[in-house]
Amino acid sequence: MRTSRRGWTLIEMVMVIVVVSTLASISIIKINNVMHAGRVATAVSEINIIKKALMSYFGDNIAFPANASAGADPGLVPDYIDSWPDENPWNGEYEYNYGTYATFNFDGTAGNEAYLSINKGSDDLTSETCVDVDNLLDDGTTTTGKVRSNGSTYIYIYVSEG
Repeated sequence: MRTSRRGWTLIEMVMVIVVVSTLASISIIKINNVMHAGRVATAVSEINIIKKALMSYFGDNIAFPANASAGADPGLVPDYIDSWPDENPWNGEYEYNYGTYATFNFDGTAGNEAYLSINKGSDDLTSETCVDVDNLLDDGTTTTGKVRSNGSTYIYIYVSEG
């Protein structure tokens, strides 16, 4: 005589839970990787737009704008850029600086370095993030070249000297 089976055994339930948990873990990791890559790409795109606007400003005025506080437009809106980004992808601010930064003094004249910074916000700016931004903008080493970082609170990006 055959009995009909109406439910799942404990082993079958455990196997289903293990498979679903594994798939969920893989999905979360992939989603985090995609979100990270998206943040880096957004920051690099915004930095490139700001750099082009600064170079246009310099071409028209034979000078760079004066320093601006973090999150503030240095005078590029509306003639050179539609709007200054409210925040970077890590909920921090972009900051424009013009002045002395010896690390970016490539021409030997101190005090004429124009550079941008990506400042840490409420989301962590990890050393991996800093290297990823550097890979897209420069040489991939945050201690040399035109992108510098301390690996946790800021990324400085050289614009030009003038």
